[in-house]
Amino acid sequence: MSKNDSRVPAAEIKDFSVQETFTDAIKHDLIRHQKKSYEYFTTKGIDRVMREVFPVTFEDKKVTLSIPEGMSSFQLDDPDESIESCRKLGKTYAASLSIPVQLY
Repeated sequence: MSKNDSRVPAAEIKDFSVQETFTDAIKHDLIRHQKKSYEYFTTKGIDRVMREVFPVTFEDKKVTLSIPEGMSSFQLDDPDESIESCRKLGKTYAASLSIPVQLY
């Protein structure tokens, strides 16, 4: 592996994809890890991505979309259905993501 190679050596990678029992998942605290990851994504991650992507200028350079200054780059709405309702109805538990943009 070269000095500039950013891959993690195989010896340092933990494979959590195969769990012998449900208690193995609890032992590795995978649910806590998922919750922390989701918390980061919804508080900082989405905003970070939006700030990297915008402004968007179209090929003809006549139109640009940007996030207005001083505004949050997104709003994550409450889900339409409860987790239990989604399970019963076979629906995906989802929420709308609203992004304010300015066209100029």
